[in-house]
Amino acid sequence: MLLVIGILVALQINNWNEDRLDRKQEHQYLVRLREDLRFEIGLMTDAVKYAGNRITAVRFLEEVVANPEIATERPKMMAILLESVTWRSFPKISAFVYMELQGSGHLSLIRSETLRRDLADYYSSIQKESDIGVNLDIQNLFTGGTTGILSTDELIAIQENGFGLWEGSVEITPDRAYEIAREFSARQDAVELLPSIAQQHTFNRIVIESSRDKAQKLIVMIDALMNEFES
Repeated sequence: MLLVIGILVALQINNWNEDRLDRKQEHQYLVRLREDLRFEIGLMTDAVKYAGNRITAVRFLEEVVANPEIATERPKMMAILLESVTWRSFPKISAFVYMELQGSGHLSLIRSETLRRDLADYYSSIQKESDIGVNLDIQNLFTGGTTGILSTDELIAIQENGFGLWEGSVEITPDRAYEIAREFSARQDAVELLPSIAQQHTFNRIVIESSRDKAQKLIVMIDALMNEFES
């Protein structure tokens, strides 16, 4: 009897230790998941802004096609927006901690079935939508259709400075902006892609905003579980 009782007590202590280690690991993963989600929300907030900028660029270029004189009012922006209108507006979400949980088989450490399900839905949705959001077909077609409009020096200055200050030696005068606008207006194949470019950025913005809402709800769920640990 004493031997049996001793074995049962030893097993109970071992189970308690294992459970304590599991809860410690769960807590660590929850902390890291929350950090990942907060970082991703930052990426998505920036991406929503980028998508909005690209849509504004499309509308500006459509106005320029209708009236090239408009380009002379914002000469530098004429070159920048022509080059950047198709730049990526979908964030790259690595899902680093979630992928680690899946790959290591530790996902079961997360005791909340609801959280596990919502995490799976969140990351699988982003993966599926990113296949559309990062599609480069339209960008490649537009780049091919506008090749040669901007000079090598102008393209380098845009890449080096982006939407910041034009610190390079290249100066876009109103006359040069008008020339760029006239040349772009003549590239009908590229002009006809503008609605599709706007559509892709709009799709990205809608999907990103929805994903950001999901991420924020996941953080609320994680915070609730963290409070349980503290109590």
